[in-house]
Amino acid sequence: MANLLVSPLGLGLLLLLIRLLARKLSNIWISRIASTGMALCALLMTPLGANALIHWIEYSLKPIPECTRAQDRAVVLLAGGLDHQPHDEQDFGALTSTSLQRLIDLRQSHLLDGHQDVLISGGNPQGGISESRLMRNLAASLGVKPSRITLDESSASTLDNANRVAQIMRAKGLARIVLVTSAWHMRRALLVFQDKGLDVCPLPVDSIYNPPGDIGYFLPQSSALVKSETALHELAGILFYSIKFAH
Repeated sequence: MANLLVSPLGLGLLLLLIRLLARKLSNIWISRIASTGMALCALLMTPLGANALIHWIEYSLKPIPECTRAQDRAVVLLAGGLDHQPHDEQDFGALTSTSLQRLIDLRQSHLLDGHQDVLISGGNPQGGISESRLMRNLAASLGVKPSRITLDESSASTLDNANRVAQIMRAKGLARIVLVTSAWHMRRALLVFQDKGLDVCPLPVDSIYNPPGDIGYFLPQSSALVKSETALHELAGILFYSIKFAH
């Protein structure tokens, strides 16, 4: 049911059933509300609607140069999952595009050129090889010294990431971090990490926002549906953690 509510397609079909039932019962107000919701769901299945929602989520946070460049902050990179079971520890193709893009964008930021500690957090081990281990090896192939990188190979969620990172940072006597994750994921991650008492400087990467383009921007597309589902999932998480950490 939860997955249904964060999908414009699933929610739109549910609203269609409600509208048909409301019309059968001659309830004009519920029918109108359901029709309005269906129109909104249809909009979110277009690049126009999906990117408007993503833009609102992503651009609420911006990198702060003087913060991200501070040498007394450890760099914490959140892994983004695996596509399949890695064949070995050099099978970088097993990493999802999200994992790859987060690491590539971090490398291009030149933040890895300094001397800060780097912690890569992400478990999901398949065949005994975790996503964070693959990302560490890829970072090493890009010129980052493996001795600078600590791994968290047990986390399976954003909440797990925050708990483990806080434990590792406290063991190192550190509390100030640069948090690196996808721009669309940053707001939720920031809520969770700050709740663990960490001084967090956000460095959002891997933006998936696309500006208006040709006529296809206004037509329903499967890629727009996926993007809207991502955005709605993040909004649900932001709402949940905002309520949870407010008490």
